[in-house]
Parts: sequence; C-alpha cells; structure tokens
Amino acid sequence: ILKKASMQTFSEQWTPKSWTSKGFIVSAEILDGAALVDKVQHTINIWKPAAKKDYVSIENGEFMLKNKPWRINGVNYHPSSTVATFNWSMFLEWFGKGSYDPDVIERDLRNMKNMGINSVSIQVFYSETPLTDNLLDFFRRLDKYGIKANLALPLSPMTDLEARWNVFKDVIEQYNLKDIDTIVSYDIDWEPTWLTTDFRKQWDDEWADWIVERYGSIENAEVDWGVPVPKDENGKITNPSVQQTQTDGEWRKLSSAYRRFLNTILYRQYSAARRLIRELDPNHPVSFRMHAAGDGGSGWYGLLPYDWSYLAAAVDFFGPEAYSLGKTWDAYIKRGLFTSAYGNWADKTKPIVYAEAGFSLYEYPGETVPRPGALENQTVFYKDFYKMLNEGSINGVYWWWYPGGFRCAENSDYGIINPDGSYRPVTKIVKEAPKLLNKKSPLKSGKQFTVDSEAYISSSEAGNIYDQIKDEFWEEINQGRMPTITSPGRGADSANCPLTAVGNSPYNGNNPPKYLDAWIDTVEILDSDGKWQSIKNGDELTVSFKDDVYMKVGITNLGEAKWLAGRETGSVSLIVSGGINAQIDLPIDVPHLSSITAGPYVILTAGKRENTPIKLRMEAKDRAPFGNIFTFTLK
Repeated sequence: ILKKASMQTFSEQWTPKSWTSKGFIVSAEILDGAALVDKVQHTINIWKPAAKKDYVSIENGEFMLKNKPWRINGVNYHPSSTVATFNWSMFLEWFGKGSYDPDVIERDLRNMKNMGINSVSIQVFYSETPLTDNLLDFFRRLDKYGIKANLALPLSPMTDLEARWNVFKDVIEQYNLKDIDTIVSYDIDWEPTWLTTDFRKQWDDEWADWIVERYGSIENAEVDWGVPVPKDENGKITNPSVQQTQTDGEWRKLSSAYRRFLNTILYRQYSAARRLIRELDPNHPVSFRMHAAGDGGSGWYGLLPYDWSYLAAAVDFFGPEAYSLGKTWDAYIKRGLFTSAYGNWADKTKPIVYAEAGFSLYEYPGETVPRPGALENQTVFYKDFYKMLNEGSINGVYWWWYPGGFRCAENSDYGIINPDGSYRPVTKIVKEAPKLLNKKSPLKSGKQFTVDSEAYISSSEAGNIYDQIKDEFWEEINQGRMPTITSPGRGADSANCPLTAVGNSPYNGNNPPKYLDAWIDTVEILDSDGKWQSIKNGDELTVSFKDDVYMKVGITNLGEAKWLAGRETGSVSLIVSGGINAQIDLPIDVPHLSSITAGPYVILTAGKRENTPIKLRMEAKDRAPFGNIFTFTLK
C-alpha cells in the first residue's frame, strides 16, 4: 500500500522448481482497488560466459579478435532513458534498480547493431549503492548482438590507489570479469591531466626527493640547470611555473627534469594499477581516457597533458580524446595524423583508439535550438574524422554519445541517432565506416624525422616534438606520405647510447642519464614460511637469519636504450649495496619499455646476525648508475 507522494520498496525471494533456457518474465503491477494503474515487466535469465572464449587481444599495434585485426567503431553509451536526466544519481548509476530499463536497452542495442557499432564504452560508477546483476544482463544482451564493451571503472590511480582498489577488486571478483570475453578492456581513469601549478603542489615533496635521488643534492641540480630550483613564499621547493612548463627559455633543463619526474610518477602509479588488475584478470587490456594527451597543439595555457613516453610502459593502448582537434579538417582534425606518428614513436606496439570524439548540435551554453546546418556540419565532421583514422592507421573511436536529443546536464546534443531511433545523416556515415576503418591507409611511407623531445619546451612532450617538425610533417602529408618519428636513443643500447644527461647537459656523474632510466617495480623476499612477500620502498622486514634469504626484483626499462646483459662495458646489472655488496647480472637483454624479473638470488646467507640495510639501483658498467633507488632493511 503506497502512501501519497512517497517511495516504497517491496521485495520477495522466489526459487523456481526448474529453470527454462528462455528465462522467466517478472511483472509488477500497481492497482487502485481493482483498477490497473501501471505495470512493468522484465525477464530473468541465467547467463554464463561462453565456454570457448573470444577475448580481444593486442598484437603488434592492433586489436585482434578471432586472429584477425579488429577496428573499433564504437560509441559511449548510456541508455536513452537516462542520458539526459537532471537526476545525477540515476545517470551515473544506470545499472541500479531505479534506472535500468531492459526494454529501452534492448531497443538501443538493436539500433546500434544495425548501424555498424561493434563496441560500447560504458561507465560503471559505484558509491554506497551495491551493483546489481543488471551488469550481467547487459553483457548477456551485448553477446546477443555481437557487441563488445570497454568497461570504465573509476580506479583513478593518481589518487588513493590502495583505498579505491578494494572496491574495484570487489567488482572484478563479484562478477568474475576475467571470464567474460564480452569485455574489450578496462578504462580506469577519466580525463586526468597535470592541470596547473596549484594542482601539482601535491607532488612537491616527491619532486624534491626526486631531485636529490637523481642529482645527489639540490645544489648539484641547480649547477646543472643554470637556474635555481623553484621555491614558494616560505622557501619550500615547489614545481615550475606555467611559463617554465609551457614556454621555452633559460629554464629548459629545469623543465626537462620536471617532465622526467612527472613521467616517472605516471609510470609508477598506472603500472601499479595495471599490475593489481592483472593479478585478478590477465585477460583484458588496461588503459584510460587521456584527455588532451598525444595532441601536439593542445596548448590550453596552464594545462599540462600527460606525456606518452613513459606512460606507454604502463598501459596496453593509448586512449586520447579529440575535443581539441576542432571541427574542420585543415584547421584541426588532420592533426590526429601527428598523434598517430607520436604514438608510434612512444610505442609502436600499442594501438590508438579515441576514447571520446564528437560534434554537438548545440555549440555554446544557453543555446536552445541547434544552429542552422548543424546536422550537415556534424556529418562532415564525422566523414573527416573517419578519413583521419583511416589515413593514420588509427585503431578506432568511441563517439560521444549514442542517444540524440538535448542533454540537460551538458547543454549538448552529441547523438548519432534521433531521439525516436530514426536515422540522422551522420548515422549513415557511422554505418558505412567499418569499410573505411578496415581499409589500408592510402598514405605511403614518408620521411623519418629525428627529434629531441628536450630540445624545446612547449605545452607537452608531443608539443615539443610537433613544434620542431610541423611544417615538414604537413608537407609530407600533402604529398601523400605518412612520416615517422625517431630520436637519438632509439636503436641504441646501454653500451653505445649517447652519454648525455636529462636536459642535454653533459653527463657528469651527478645528473641523470637521458637515454638510460629504470623503475624498480617490485621487490619480493622469501619468508620463513616459503612464501614470497612483497615489500615497499623503505620497509623493514623481519626474516630468519638461520636460513639463506632470497630476493627477486621486477624492473622496467624506461630509457630509450636497450639494456645489454653480460659483463662487458655498458652491460646492465642490479647493484646491491648497504649492509652487503653484490652485483646481479641480467640474464637477457631488455629492450626499451620491456620488463624483467631478476632472481631469485641469495642476498643473505645463513648465520647473519645484525640488521642489514640494503639499497638497490641499476647501473650500466663503466658508464652510469640510473633509475630509482629502492631501500629496505632486513631485521
């Protein structure tokens, strides 16, 4: 019995005597006496992941499905019934009981299948409201139409990763996501950037520590840079100003060092997140929507996009957004071709898929009707964008959004279909796109540009490179050729790479090498119970000195030069110092952006009595130590 103007919840548990493959229909009715006021119904089904899995994988820069390249003609999806609501909870938590409408979703998916969509990007936000099995129902319906899902879960590794991981972990385990081949990938962060100097202050302490770790002292760094380290009004070390991070000047070496620091933090955080996910689910690639990252001309003053050179080692594909690419081919859209070249320079094994791109029929806040010609302009934009994807051999796009109509929260209409499900002119472009996406680029191989990402300071690493080559780059494109990018460290190794420091200073033993860098990802010690125990930098660990103490170390090559194994000049080893001194040689060469696990090695033999501090760092023999320093104490 409902009270006036109130919400009531009723539930009852029911166990069927047997189960039918067609499922059951559940109905709920509201009666006023004997009169039917309203009625809703939906199906209940059992859904099991396919016995034979067809996971989407990544090989040589391509998404692969059933051993064939698979290009994404996708769209960001919220149901037509919730995408424009003012009720933010209903919008965000559309898998919840109050929002999930199977009839609407079934209609949407049927329309998307008919218009050539092969993947949807869905956002699963969870708060205090537990997820429902509607998520599994959605996967069941996707399977029916042969559509895959990019699953956005807000792990946000740059915040409190450990706290957020506990919730993320529960979702993966609760729904056995590792067994669901309907999922293409995990999208673990939403449009992060380094923003401005005030935002970056939260990393100031780590920046100060990094300077001392890599230069030996603040004084050494200032001598190397030729300018003082930035400090706030209280004399505390802080991050460089907007002018220093976005324009060229006498501070170039300082800015190059700061960029190296930021790239290191990026790698550390996102690789740690991916490692956690892979422990539970090794079957799905991991990345995130990367805002303006990869765009050579994004220069919004003060904004610092993420660079890709180190991030490439922490994600499985690049996911830029296209809003800074503008709405016309010559002015902006074609610049995605540079993004393709930059991505191939960062890591040619990683696909690129635009996580968001689109054209709104409402261009400015306050507009109440679409501009004249908006539908035609939207169609031209989509044609040009697909042309750019094809020419740049880019692996796909997730448009923003599927449902058409005025969207209140955003004052926009990015839809690729009319609100009633009828086609817009752009719908036909989307439907015809798979032929173009899967077609070989008409551009021939072009000139290879050798660039130095530290030769100039611009809005980003991509901007630094773009500013050096943009005129010649577009001349190559105009001639029907696709250029490539390389740099002095590519193709070099730890024995013959230029021994230059970050910022192009001469290497002097007190500054970080430019082409040699490493990150010690994991350190594990074999405990007395025979289990490998992970430790953090600075930990104290109690072990039994009655037995040998074993260690293994996971390390990633972040520098451009390949690490050589062996004991010749230039070969790379893990140097152990502190309470003991040892040299752990690599068993194999380690290419750029590759990882290796060294060990297990005996680092303490039985009979040791006193506490033992240990320091780990990589070193190229007779050339330079490099990378982060990892310390711990055995007690």
